[in-house]
Amino acid sequence: MPRPGGPEHIEPAHFVADRNGALIGHGFNLPRGSIADRPGPGEFRLTPHGADLARAHLNEERLHLGGIDHNPLPHGEMIFHDNGHMVLHADGNRFYHLGPDGRIASFRVGEDRLRFGRDGVLHTYRDRHFALRRDFQGDVHIYGHLPDRAVLVNLGPHRGVYEHPVMFHGHSFVHATWVTPHGVDVRNYAEYPYHGVILRRYIPPYHYTPAFYGWVAHPWAAPAPYHWTFVSAPVYTAQEGYFAVAPVYPAPSDWLADQLLADARGIESALDSADAGPPEAGASDSASYQPDNEDWQSLAADGAGDAAADTLVASASPEAADESDDAGSASQVVASSADAPITPDLKTQLAEEIRQQIELDSIDQNNVEADPATALDGLPARLQTPGYIFVVYNDETATVVSYPTVDSNSICGLQPGDTLRLKSALSATDTTATLVVSSSHAKDCPLNTVVQVKLQALQQMWNSMRESMEAGLSQLRYDPNNGGLPQPPLSSVAAPLQANVPPDLSTPDPGVANMLATQQAQATNSVTQAEQSMNADRSSLSANP
Repeated sequence: MPRPGGPEHIEPAHFVADRNGALIGHGFNLPRGSIADRPGPGEFRLTPHGADLARAHLNEERLHLGGIDHNPLPHGEMIFHDNGHMVLHADGNRFYHLGPDGRIASFRVGEDRLRFGRDGVLHTYRDRHFALRRDFQGDVHIYGHLPDRAVLVNLGPHRGVYEHPVMFHGHSFVHATWVTPHGVDVRNYAEYPYHGVILRRYIPPYHYTPAFYGWVAHPWAAPAPYHWTFVSAPVYTAQEGYFAVAPVYPAPSDWLADQLLADARGIESALDSADAGPPEAGASDSASYQPDNEDWQSLAADGAGDAAADTLVASASPEAADESDDAGSASQVVASSADAPITPDLKTQLAEEIRQQIELDSIDQNNVEADPATALDGLPARLQTPGYIFVVYNDETATVVSYPTVDSNSICGLQPGDTLRLKSALSATDTTATLVVSSSHAKDCPLNTVVQVKLQALQQMWNSMRESMEAGLSQLRYDPNNGGLPQPPLSSVAAPLQANVPPDLSTPDPGVANMLATQQAQATNSVTQAEQSMNADRSSLSANP
């Protein structure tokens, strides 16, 4: 029973049952006769009276917790496992999976499955229609699978993508219609297998003349001043200590490096004034979405935890919940206490990488039917280049490999604008890459932390970097004013652009904005109903039996 005054948490310990049916441990001291039977190894099914006593104890403990864990638990059948985990089966066929401290790890009713973090906040929701996921930074994404392998991904207010597969000359592509606050954009990706996963490489909509690429790849006659339109905006000044644009640029690649970093941070960059270029070339409003093979499987496929819930096996389901896609609920989180800013040397290296990419584009011409796994300008080639810098465009979670005073189950967060440096080339069997944090914001992965990142996330970063670079090339090619930067020679822009994709892949799919709005409303309604089901009988509950 609770100690006088109520403890702040249930003390961790193993449950021990005596021959008289008493149960002791984890802050509990249930009297004899509390155990009804033992349905499995290390498991104790409580009698109705024992379950009421345990629930009263847990409800008193939960008064100190936040989020969903502050609410009292309903009456129901309870099974305890000797490792401290518990399952509560309440009326309406509702299953609550509890950790040793009484927090709800997961909840299931019918086809609705919810998982919560230690803060009592919903981290994932899934049913047979869609899956909802709250990422490391707290942003909510909604994944919906539609017929014919189409996918609808909601990435926030007025932002998302509808994509579906397309075959072209025997090659597999993904046609994506993006909705952003600034309009609709079309992007195409070539799918390819690499190290056991399916990746998708961004295909630029156009390629330019070799003369234009040559002009971009070489320094200007003199350093060129440039006025960024956002330098007085709060969104920029608030982070100027982390990233600051230069006043002058010796070469186009130096300007493209700042443009890419500003784009990654979501700053209103000079792209906003580039209204002469084709809209397909712009990428300033949204980062590339590279689906993780586990995104849908881990959220929408039935797992061991659900089977455990059906049979009230307490030993399996809480661990399954802890192993959800939100690893933060089970892992030690490593976080920096201060910004580690982008240095001039890092920007110089990034500019050189961009210059080399421009030269490769001039040679490769972005052949839409080329094999992305062997292309000289693709991600696989970059993953054989130690020291190569990746810029983060989306919130990511990385596995910590090396950092002082951390255990083997540690993670850290990455947010847009953080940068990573490839530590070593990938071997033929690697499914993750090892990188070193080269700059980061406060509360993200600390500087010089060695981390592992999945190939899907790196492909996403590479795609986003390419999309930002293409937007910058569009401005250099089309903007007649160009903020004071030199104009390309007329000979380099006289020839018309050549499309990299066929015309039928350049048209956006209709009605995507409405599809995203409908999905958002349905998801909100489904989650609300599921959470109401968790607390349906709150008014009739009390902390004591």
